[in-house]
Amino acid sequence: MTDTQLQAAAQSRPILSLNGISKNFGAVSALTDIELDVHPGEVVALVGDNGAGKSTLIKVLSGVHQPTSGSIHFEGRSVTMYRPSDALNLGIATVFQDLALCEKPRCRRQHLPGPGTQPLASRRGGHGGAGLGTS
Repeated sequence: MTDTQLQAAAQSRPILSLNGISKNFGAVSALTDIELDVHPGEVVALVGDNGAGKSTLIKVLSGVHQPTSGSIHFEGRSVTMYRPSDALNLGIATVFQDLALCEKPRCRRQHLPGPGTQPLASRRGGHGGAGLGTS
């Protein structure tokens, strides 16, 4: 985006707005008074320490959890997402990190030798993993 486009987006009405979002699990407060505006054309990153509430916030946005308090506005109207399909109907989808989505690589592809070393097969005179016990 150009600087002019960024300025226009910042001045436009947010496409997504979170106001005072809190989420409690019993006595544990996972989110407290979250405020977030996302404007058209913006790319937003959610970064924080482990346990900071990133996953909980995403689950609230995707309809997995409902906030304990606060409001969510999408395209200027108040919305409530009781389940993920409600969020999906608004065009909000989540891709969860799951290493099971990829095939497990073979052992020799998982472990790279350090600088200045040769793969085990080369040291044994083999080719492409011979002697590693992989199939």
